[in-house]
Amino acid sequence: MRAVVIMIVALFVGGMVVWLSLFKYCCMMINDIRSGTRRVHVIRKVIQKYDDCRKLDISVNNVEVFVEKILESEKICGLRLKEWERLAGSFKYIIVLLGIFSGIILKGNTDEIYICVAVAAMCCVGLHFMDRLTDAKGYFKDTVVELVDYLENSGAVRSQAGKVMASKLKGKAASEFVKMNKRYEKICAAKGHLS
Repeated sequence: MRAVVIMIVALFVGGMVVWLSLFKYCCMMINDIRSGTRRVHVIRKVIQKYDDCRKLDISVNNVEVFVEKILESEKICGLRLKEWERLAGSFKYIIVLLGIFSGIILKGNTDEIYICVAVAAMCCVGLHFMDRLTDAKGYFKDTVVELVDYLENSGAVRSQAGKVMASKLKGKAASEFVKMNKRYEKICAAKGHLS
């Protein structure tokens, strides 16, 4: 009985860790978009690909699908975001199976059966509520909406992000960065003049 309870509790803790990690990662993505810092790899990747398409005059007809495909294909520790959600959800079903399995193995001792089933039930309820509280699917949709809005409507914010990064530089690096920005602005102005 003790081994079954330990396995159930271990699966419960594993499921909680996965749900909380998903929640943290989704919050990091949304905060990264809102602040414009580009610290999360996948956000930086989406913005870079979109900017490359714009520079090459490649039209992106459906920005939402463009963003969703990149976000869904991104792997976190070897698994995609949806695979992590499935893994976290599967912990609940494994716990139920362990509860049923313990009932079959411990036929003669009803007290031990009640303890194993009660622990399994509490862990399943806890994982179910954690799934509802973290709402990884909702945060993923919010991330897509925020990122689409950022890409389509926030060109000025992207240039401000470069200024924020420049303010973090010090000494010679900061002066070189300012010089490069001035040269870039001159090149852009010359291009606009020619066309």
